[in-house]
This record gives sequence, structure tokens and C-alpha cells, in this order.
Amino acid sequence: MGIKNSKMKLINENSPLKCLPVELGKKSILIFDSLRFTCEIIDHCYGQLTEELLKLSTNITEKKAPQILGYAWSIIDNSKRLVSLCEQLPWENKSEIVGHLFYVNEFRNTFQHLDERIEESLLKTDTPFYGIISWFYKYQNSKKVDLLYLISGNVISANSELTVPNLENSNSELNHILLHTVNRKGEQIKTDIFEIMNNLKKLVSELEGRLEAHCSQFNLNLCNWGNRQDVLIRLQQETND
Repeated sequence: MGIKNSKMKLINENSPLKCLPVELGKKSILIFDSLRFTCEIIDHCYGQLTEELLKLSTNITEKKAPQILGYAWSIIDNSKRLVSLCEQLPWENKSEIVGHLFYVNEFRNTFQHLDERIEESLLKTDTPFYGIISWFYKYQNSKKVDLLYLISGNVISANSELTVPNLENSNSELNHILLHTVNRKGEQIKTDIFEIMNNLKKLVSELEGRLEAHCSQFNLNLCNWGNRQDVLIRLQQETND
């Protein structure tokens, strides 16, 4: 799967999630605003991840492995958090709304319990502690494709099966950004970060659509929270200077 737009964002400036009606009540506002904030964390990590991978694909001067793997794992962790927050909303069918993201749980559980995975899985499969990230870089105006692996930590041995996709028709530089790790059973697992972002985008679009429909049905006005959103407060100590 190609990265058609490495600047893709889950939350746009005109998103109704940034303009919640006060009539929703404290609990609903808290949940929806937490969803918005989580999405913007993911947006930041995704933007930084793709930016660093593009740099690394063409100029290997500074690998920044901790940052890159950190961005990838943060997307995983916050995707699971997003699903959990959505489950707090009164859906008539939760699996219909977030079911296409349930697979993220397995990866998030590994991230959450990496210390337990040392004996269970990591040693048995020679998988590095923070896993491996791989991607295909396709040169512009060319059929040439490079496969790159970024392995966390000291490389004692790193085994990871990977099928080379057909990228002949891809117009994207970055393709198939895969995070490789293991599950509790000691099985090697991998997930495509771009696929996760696409699934999250569908979820956010569903949330925004339902929120707008609710506002229309009950004649609620979207509120401008600009001066009361993500506020910075500075308290300065008085001096005699």
C-alpha cells in the first residue's frame, strides 16, 4: 500500500470535533474532545514518521531509530486508545463502528507488555525489543525500488518474513510501512501503518458525520472553542527587579 499523501490528517481545521456544542454535556464533550486530541497526537506522529522515513530513504546520515520506532508505536498505542474512547459512546452496534480496528489490539498488547514478551516471545524468535520497521522506497520517474529495514537496538539476529509487493503502478515514494513484532504466542506479526491511518480516517469521518447529524436533528450550534482549547498558562513569580 502506497503513501499517497504523507501529510494526510485525521483532524482538519474545520472538523466539528474542534467545535463541539456546549449542549452535548460535560461527559460527551470530554469524550469527543479526548478523541480529537488523540487524533491530533496520531497526526503529529504520522507526519514525523513519514518525514523521517523519506529522509532516511535518500540520505542515510542520521538514522534516528528511537524517534522513528517511537512514532510508529505511538500510532499503535493511540489507535487502541481511540477505539477505547469510541466504545464509551452510545453506539447501537460498536463493532460496526470500530470493528475494522480491532486487529490493532494485538500490537498494542505487545507494546504494553514488552517486558513480559522477553521470555514469552522475543528470545524465542530473535525479535528486537522495539521491533523492526520496514518500507519500500520507489524512486520518482523510475521503476527502481529499495527495501529498507530499520531494526531497533543491537542486532543479534533479526528474522522477518516479507513478501515483495508489485509496485509497478505505484506513484508513491513510500510504500508499505510495516511494523514487525511478535504476539504473546511467539508468532511474528506485522501491520501496515498506512492501512491503520486509512482505517482511522474512516472512523473519524463516521464520528464527524454522526456528530453533524445529531447537531442538525436537535438544532445545536457548533461552538468556537479557539480561546479555550489546549490552553497555555504561565504563572510568573513577582520580583523586586
